[in-house]
Amino acid sequence: MVISFRASDRSRITLSSTPIIGEPDVETFQRIALQSARSTVDVEVQPERELLGEPTYHFSGRFDQFQQVDELGVELPDAGIAVMLTFRTLSTFTPAQREEIIEPVLASIEVDG
Repeated sequence: MVISFRASDRSRITLSSTPIIGEPDVETFQRIALQSARSTVDVEVQPERELLGEPTYHFSGRFDQFQQVDELGVELPDAGIAVMLTFRTLSTFTPAQREEIIEPVLASIEVDG
């Protein structure tokens, strides 16, 4: 689901989720997500972070000549889901400028139910 889209530069934020099957395992989740991401984008693993008290993977790489992609994923065992957020921003943005977009979104996430 696209949660934000800016037509002028085609920047977007997408959110997807999937049920957790079996025991939550962030290492396996990250490995599968990395294989999937690398099938379309040359991404590199960024330092692990935490979201909603859970370890969260973060990949970053060049999507195309105009856009950078950042993907973050977290398993939420209490909710029974894994959530993936993908940010596409201008490739000319510095890491600090991308963080100015990513951090407020991460800070606003709540799980209900």
